[in-house]
Amino acid sequence: MRKKPLIGVTPQYHLKEKFPYIENVNLEAVAEAGGLPVMLPLAASEDDLKQFADTLDGVLFTGGWDIMPYLYGEAMLKECGPQTPLRDETELSLVRAAVAAKLPVMGICRGIQVVNIALGGTLFQDIPSQCGAKNTVVHDQTGYLTSDYPSHKIRVEEDSVLHGITGKKEMLVNSFHHQAVKDIAPGLRATAWAEDGIIEAVESAGSNFILGVQWHPERMFGRERDALMLFLDFIERCR
Repeated sequence: MRKKPLIGVTPQYHLKEKFPYIENVNLEAVAEAGGLPVMLPLAASEDDLKQFADTLDGVLFTGGWDIMPYLYGEAMLKECGPQTPLRDETELSLVRAAVAAKLPVMGICRGIQVVNIALGGTLFQDIPSQCGAKNTVVHDQTGYLTSDYPSHKIRVEEDSVLHGITGKKEMLVNSFHHQAVKDIAPGLRATAWAEDGIIEAVESAGSNFILGVQWHPERMFGRERDALMLFLDFIERCR
């Protein structure tokens, strides 16, 4: 029997009940693609994170609440949403440990933002208030569509890993965010954009495999082949 790659999946945090959890669709997507998902702790020491990086075959950074602006050198705007300091600090360290260990990394929604910050980038804290008239796309479809349906189009760079996975210059994606990548971290490059210019995907420009997407393919993989292909490619790289 072929051994399945062991994929560490970062937990979300329930603000009211104060416990970590993972939406089952994240685990299902990894399993459907042939990986063995395991939930990582919300908090861990640097030594523990290094051991995880030495043991795992890849790491998936999931969606969730906003990230503390001071971590990328900015004062908090009033439009910034709820934050989870413990998760922020742990995940930033985990990104760096995974990159140092040359593990494949995939980031979803908040995950793309965590990866970008960990490697030296910044965020728009709030797209509607900071991007003004340029913001012409509904980036949070809550109340409009269920999460397994796409809500807007993105343009994909032809010379990119993302294009190589799907073969598409344009894709339809779902959207549940009000923050987004602003300044791209060294070693990453933007490879997809919404019609209003908001960055929708980043990937590594070097030897490490990193793919971050601003949408939620884990919620669409049962309906949209493109979404499943992202996980199939990720798990294959983790082998």
